[in-house]
Amino acid sequence: MESKSDWIGRKTSAEETINGDRIAGLAALLDSENIESSVDRPLPPTGHWLYFNKPVPQKELGADGHPVKGGFLPPVALPRRMWAGSRIQYLRTLRIGEHAKKITKILNVTEKTGRNGALTLLTLSHTYEGRFGISLIEEQDIIYREMPRSKETRSHVPAPDHGDKIGSTTVDEIMLFRYSALTFNSHRIHYDRPYTEDVEGYPGLVVHGPLTATLIAEAFRARHPEAKINKYEYRAISPLFCGDEISVYADKNSDGNSYDVWAASEIGGLAMRGTIVIGE
Repeated sequence: MESKSDWIGRKTSAEETINGDRIAGLAALLDSENIESSVDRPLPPTGHWLYFNKPVPQKELGADGHPVKGGFLPPVALPRRMWAGSRIQYLRTLRIGEHAKKITKILNVTEKTGRNGALTLLTLSHTYEGRFGISLIEEQDIIYREMPRSKETRSHVPAPDHGDKIGSTTVDEIMLFRYSALTFNSHRIHYDRPYTEDVEGYPGLVVHGPLTATLIAEAFRARHPEAKINKYEYRAISPLFCGDEISVYADKNSDGNSYDVWAASEIGGLAMRGTIVIGE
């Protein structure tokens, strides 16, 4: 890869009118009565991920279904890609029917060696501007890794043994397909089982990290419908797979306006953990 300093600071942008069709699709996907899709209704906390996804020509996709690196993103040689986490600040509310702009900037590119080999951490910032100015700012971490030397087994980091269970969802192939369609995500690990198992070495189709983060946020909103979310940050701990029953938990912190939240697999493994901060 070229010097990382050649990539840090690069920007790209996309504009779109926020239509209600994709939000209606998300509500249908989640069987949610808490998500509204009519004009001027606010986007749910993770609804912005359904928009500003540029349609990449088929000839510009790599073997994994993702766009070939080296255009806007640096040409990282490592083949496996994972959305590892985000830190989101909600400043104003993006609303359905609003014309908005997303500005993406490369903040950092860090090469490391972990217990499973070489990895590269790419950190992006996404700034979303609506008709009243900046609506939300997100920092996103993407990890690129080596292909596994052997089949992966499920990792089992024990989930916390406290907190309130606020939701559960069993993810199947249809849900994974529909979420990929809503986000225009062609990453093969979410729908192509032979590729996922034989090439990338996973034990099954992988649940999208953003889908898990959405399940957490929507379970929290269903439990606290009047709460205004000011910040939401999360980190992926271990993958979830098709067929898993995903349970969501929340535990209120002593400051009174923040909650620890996490998702666990049906065998009690910690899949994702984060924090939600609410306010006026």
